Amino acid sequence: MSSPAPSPSSSPAASASPSAALASPAGTAGAIPPPTAPEDKVPVRSKLAYGAAGAVDTWTSSLPNQLMMPVYVVGLGLSPHFVSLATFLFRLWDAILDPLMGWISDNTRTRWGRRRPYLVAGALLAGLWFPMMWMAPATWGDQAKFAWLLGSGLILYLFFTIWAMPYQSLLLELTPDYHERTSVSSYRAFFQKCAGFVVGWAWFLTQLPFFRDPETGKPDTLRGAIALASLMGLLVILVGSLPGFVVKERFYKAASRQAKIRLRDSLRWTFTSRPFLILAGFTILFVGGTNVSIGLGFYVRLYHVAQGDQVLAAKLVGTEATLMMIVGFIAIPTCQALSRHFGKIRVLFGAVATVMLAMGTKWWTYNPTYPWVSVVNSAFLGLAATAIWQLIPPLNADIVDDDELRTRERREGAFASAYSWFVKAALSVGLALGGPLAVWCGFEVAKGEAQAASALLAMRVCYTLLPASLLGLSLFLLWRFPLTPARMMAIRAELESRRGKL
Repeated sequence: MSSPAPSPSSSPAASASPSAALASPAGTAGAIPPPTAPEDKVPVRSKLAYGAAGAVDTWTSSLPNQLMMPVYVVGLGLSPHFVSLATFLFRLWDAILDPLMGWISDNTRTRWGRRRPYLVAGALLAGLWFPMMWMAPATWGDQAKFAWLLGSGLILYLFFTIWAMPYQSLLLELTPDYHERTSVSSYRAFFQKCAGFVVGWAWFLTQLPFFRDPETGKPDTLRGAIALASLMGLLVILVGSLPGFVVKERFYKAASRQAKIRLRDSLRWTFTSRPFLILAGFTILFVGGTNVSIGLGFYVRLYHVAQGDQVLAAKLVGTEATLMMIVGFIAIPTCQALSRHFGKIRVLFGAVATVMLAMGTKWWTYNPTYPWVSVVNSAFLGLAATAIWQLIPPLNADIVDDDELRTRERREGAFASAYSWFVKAALSVGLALGGPLAVWCGFEVAKGEAQAASALLAMRVCYTLLPASLLGLSLFLLWRFPLTPARMMAIRAELESRRGKL
C-alpha cells in the first residue's frame, strides 16, 4: 500500500478554525447557485442507468424487512424476538462491512475506475443469492429457522455491500454542480418509487391463490416469498450492473493521482467533519423514529386495523405503496423545483415536519371500523419521504466537497459508507425495537387475532408518540446544518481555483 495521505491539519485550508472554514462569505448568505452550466450536466443516458439501479437499493434493503415478519413470525411461528435479533445482527454486520467496503472502493485503481467493477460483481452475487433467505423448511425448530435466517441474511448483505457502497459513492462524484446533484438524485428517486411499489405489494403477492397450500387452502407465504425473491434476484442482476457499464466516474482522474489512504485515517477524518456529524445525527433520529413505527405498525395494522385478516392487511399495505408511488412521482419534480428556489435544507425541513403530521394523525386514521381510512396518511408520507431521500444524497455530496477543502482528498466512499452505516444502524434499532416493544405492550404470538385490548392500546400509543418525538429532535439538528447554498458556491470556487475544473 502507498504511504498514507497527509493529515488534514497539514493542508492550508485546514489550518483555519472550524468556525472560520464554515462561515459563509459576506453578502452571500441568501444566495442560490446559478443554473447548471452545460459542462456540469450529467448525460441523460447516465442518469437513467444510475437511477434505474436505485431499484436494487430499495429491493435488497427493503424487501427482506417487508417479508421477515409475515414469513418468519406469522408463517413459520418464530418469536418476534428472534426476528428483531436477526435484524440487529444484520446491521452490526453492516457496521463492519460498510466502512471497509467504502475504504476499499476509495483505494481501488483499475482501468475501469474505482467503483464500476464492484457494481457488476456485486449485482451478480446479490441477485443469485437473493431467494436463499426464504428457504427455511417449516418443519424445522425455532433455533434452526433462526440460524437459517441469520446465516443467509449475513451472506446476502455481504454481497449487497460489495455493490451498494460503490453505487452510493458514485452519486457523490457525478457532478460538482449544486442543482445537478439534486437532478441525478431525482432520477434515482423515480425508480426507487417504482421499486417501493413492488415492495409494498410483496406481502400481498405471497398470498395469491397459486401460492396456497393445496391441502389446507391457506396462504403459503414462504412459497410465495421464494418465488417473488427469485424474480427480484434476476432483476437485481440486470438492473444493478447497468451503472458499471454506462456511467463514467468524473473525478477518477484526480482521485487516481492521490495516495492511498489508511483505513484509520479515513475514518478519523470522516468523523471530524461537523456537517457530516450533524447529518448523521439527523439520520439516526429520523430513520430510527420512522422505523420504530414500521416495526410496531405491522402488528397494529394486522391485529388492530384488520382484526387479524392477513389478506386485508396485505391489501392495505399494498394500497399504501401504490398511493405513495403516485404522490411520490408528483413530489420528485416539485422537490427539485423548490430546492432550486429555497435551497435543499429548507425543503428538507418542511418534509420532515410533514412526516411528523402524518405520524401523529395515525391515532385517529388507524380505525378498525373504517380500515381503508388508514391509507390516507400514506399520501403525506409519500410526498415527504420522496423529498427527504431525494435531498439527502446531494447533501452528502456537498459534504464531500467540504471535506476536500479541508483534507485535499476525494473520499466519496468513506462518506457514502459511513452515512450508510448510520442509516442501517438507525434502521436496525428502529426495527429491532418493534418486536420487543410489541411484546412489552402485551403482544402474544399464540393469541393471533385475539390479542388483549390493553396490548393493542399500548402498541398504538407507542406507534404514534415515539416516532413524532424523535422527528421533532431531528428538526433541531437539521436547523444547525452549515452547508448553505451560498457556502457551497464559495467551496466550489475555492476547489476549482486549487485544482481546476475536471
